[in-house]
Amino acid sequence: MTLDPAGPECACGRHGCWESYVGLDALRASTGQRHRTVRPSAFIASVAQLARAHDPATLAALSSVGTWLGFGLSNLINLLGTQRVIPEAMIARIPAGRFAEPEEVAAVALFLASDDSLMINGADIAVDGGYTIQ
Repeated sequence: MTLDPAGPECACGRHGCWESYVGLDALRASTGQRHRTVRPSAFIASVAQLARAHDPATLAALSSVGTWLGFGLSNLINLLGTQRVIPEAMIARIPAGRFAEPEEVAAVALFLASDDSLMINGADIAVDGGYTIQ
């Protein structure tokens, strides 16, 4: 999905794709680590450590990725025709009784970027408190 036709080049060859703003390479570029010499798991661990230490450059990079992630998600919501989301009705259908916290989603993303997930391929992992199993 293109967010900005004049944006950075994406791996697909186009410019301004969502991935070019929120993908692992975008985070690497935002933190100044453009070279892929560091394994994804080690890179994510270092970003997490710097974020916990309140490193300004790392926090700015994560903020940028989060902002673009929000833009893309809002475009998808608009594209799918969802005009309103009624959280109370959705929460009532979630066995866990609540939405996932950002830290819970981030933990799954960190796991998937780590070497521990090397054998997980082509799988959808829902972090939805059991919503999709109903």
